[in-house]
Amino acid sequence: MAARPIRSLSPQLINILQQFAPTTELEAHSLHAFGSNFDPTKISVVAVVDSHEIDQTTFGLRLHFRHASGRVLEIVSETSVKNTVRVNLNNSIVSKICLYHPHLAQREAHWLRRVRGPVVARLAGVKDATIATSYEGEPVNIYNLPEDWRQQAEAIIAHLRTAGCCHNDIKAGNVVVSNGRLKLIDFAWATQIGEPIPEEWPIDLGFQHFIAPHEFDDRKAIFEALGEVETAALAALTPPAPAAPPLR
Repeated sequence: MAARPIRSLSPQLINILQQFAPTTELEAHSLHAFGSNFDPTKISVVAVVDSHEIDQTTFGLRLHFRHASGRVLEIVSETSVKNTVRVNLNNSIVSKICLYHPHLAQREAHWLRRVRGPVVARLAGVKDATIATSYEGEPVNIYNLPEDWRQQAEAIIAHLRTAGCCHNDIKAGNVVVSNGRLKLIDFAWATQIGEPIPEEWPIDLGFQHFIAPHEFDDRKAIFEALGEVETAALAALTPPAPAAPPLR
């Protein structure tokens, strides 16, 4: 979609978009590629490349920001009632602000340190309710699912078990792919293997592939999630059945 100049938007939307400018200390750190004197508070939105409603509670934006120095960066932002997620495409850093459960940023940082390795995202930093991780690609879909996804899924599960980790929220949206390699992201709800799920956690956590509320099997979840993507991909490749001849 062609970029729309900021001046073409309503004052109300401009006010909303200005709030997306990265202004926290953590995000300032994540913008180190722009130089040590780069001040992220002097960023303004200059164009909306894309905007779309993901669901009734989540809105996605791809924005261009311009710094006072004249440099332009691109941010992909997804905001919901629970989180704001921003992807800085200039230095491949994802910043997530945990709005609904601020403590989850620290929990996720703990587990990313525990499970670090080639099949998970890398922790870039954490401060208060904001966590920054490496950008590892787009969520799997019918166009980018690798042919060897089963072997890669087994490797991810083996890595989790070695680290003593249960992810508890594996779904297609939390498995990303880049250059044919799968990685697991979003460890905010992870627990130690054998550790009971806290009763106060959302009852619908991992509902897409759980065994029962607060009962999870990471291997079952990843194979169900990626298997559904494969089924949809095969269906998209299947030619439609020939139309029945007209009745005479």
